[in-house]
Amino acid sequence: MAIATVVMVIVTVVIAGCAADTIDTDKVGTTQIYEPIDYKNGVYYFPCTSTAFDNSLSAFIEKHPELRCVGMSGDGTFGHGYDRGYHVIFEVRT
Repeated sequence: MAIATVVMVIVTVVIAGCAADTIDTDKVGTTQIYEPIDYKNGVYYFPCTSTAFDNSLSAFIEKHPELRCVGMSGDGTFGHGYDRGYHVIFEVRT
């Protein structure tokens, strides 16, 4: 029972820390668009984070409707939770 209580407290704290007001919606579509680095075989690296990544990914997907995102991962440059960019994997839609 004590473990369930601890888990519930942790879940509550995590959910409270993910408030929607931390997303800067004023910058949607207005930040710089970064072109990804093409590593071939469907692997792309976007050298940006935050709203710049969101806008860059959105622009890339709009420009390449033939591709479908199948996975992504932060680059882990500064350790867990601190990234300078994202690797995104695409495949051709069939």
